[in-house]
Amino acid sequence: MAGPPRKKTKDFSYFEKEQLDIVCLQETHVTRLHRKVLINKRLGQEFISSDKVKKRGVVIYAKENLSPKFLFKDEQGRILAIEIQTQGEKFLILGIYAPNEGKSEFYKKLHEIMLDYLDYTNIIMMGDMNGVVSTHMDKSQNQNLTKDGRLPKTFFELTDNMDLIDIWRTRNPLGKEGTFFSEAHLSWTRIDQIWTTRGLAPKIRKVEICPKTCSDHNALKVELRLTPTGSFRWKMNDTLLRDQEIVKKAQKL
Repeated sequence: MAGPPRKKTKDFSYFEKEQLDIVCLQETHVTRLHRKVLINKRLGQEFISSDKVKKRGVVIYAKENLSPKFLFKDEQGRILAIEIQTQGEKFLILGIYAPNEGKSEFYKKLHEIMLDYLDYTNIIMMGDMNGVVSTHMDKSQNQNLTKDGRLPKTFFELTDNMDLIDIWRTRNPLGKEGTFFSEAHLSWTRIDQIWTTRGLAPKIRKVEICPKTCSDHNALKVELRLTPTGSFRWKMNDTLLRDQEIVKKAQKL
């Protein structure tokens, strides 16, 4: 976890106050040897994917009453999946921290893994995808940028096959809002995203991009209504320490 201990405490206290059922963090920068620093029972049971060096890292916290259990992860601190159960339904929760280089192969590998989990009808995939869905809608039009920045074909093959939708874009078909601002390029991008299976869309009460707090990325929050009287809250935050095409695809709920 990058940053001084004081900042670690501040980050954890922020999420504790939110009283969330699920918290997914990326870029924790904690080695496997020091993974104990990520334990925080106030947030819930921890599931960790770490590298052997102080790079990358994904952690998911889930409340004990959700009966969370580990499903799969990679060894580079980029992929982590768990199962939770609530109201008689089971969910696959997937945390992603995609690489800058080699995204096409990364999403191809993830797709191959996910083919073993087709029996899950409720999937929530969240994290830093390190690319945008639409270069017209999800990034500022800065002439200094030389790279397209669009997610690779293998990403969309994954989302199409698993019937996943970009839930923030679905609810905000014309919205232009970023989750990461690059000081170097003076530009914003919406690279942090939450994708859900299409069948979950009617149960989503609210999805929002939150103001920046303890990270250089904006957190995303989604709230699910699973019963007439209850709701379920999730939050994804990236870097714990530290086109017209999409408009056509978007569907207002």
